[in-house]
Amino acid sequence: MERHVLYPLTDRQRHLLDLAAPLAKRFAERAPQHDVDASFPFENFADLPPAIVATAGFDPLRDEGELYAAALRQAGTLTDLRRYGSLLHAFANFHALGGNSALAVAEITSAVKAHLHYQR
Repeated sequence: MERHVLYPLTDRQRHLLDLAAPLAKRFAERAPQHDVDASFPFENFADLPPAIVATAGFDPLRDEGELYAAALRQAGTLTDLRRYGSLLHAFANFHALGGNSALAVAEITSAVKAHLHYQR
């Protein structure tokens, strides 16, 4: 099973959507659901495929992403956690501007390719 999720939505973020535009609400309703605090969408993390979790140093969701990675690791799921300390939330959206965002996206892309090659 392969699953690719960029910027999973957690229940702790849902209250912010009350302030967002209707388009953002529709997106959130269709996004994969992940709650690192209580109700993960998986009961057994050991049955999941290897994961790459990338967090940004200046991201209000950094801790949640790292808790998610810790839960995966604790269950024995191969997990590659990468923290990009100088970057902001949604840094992948800014890769075209170059700099550290572009470097981080290139590194993550390379890691995904390596994981996919390793699984074959």
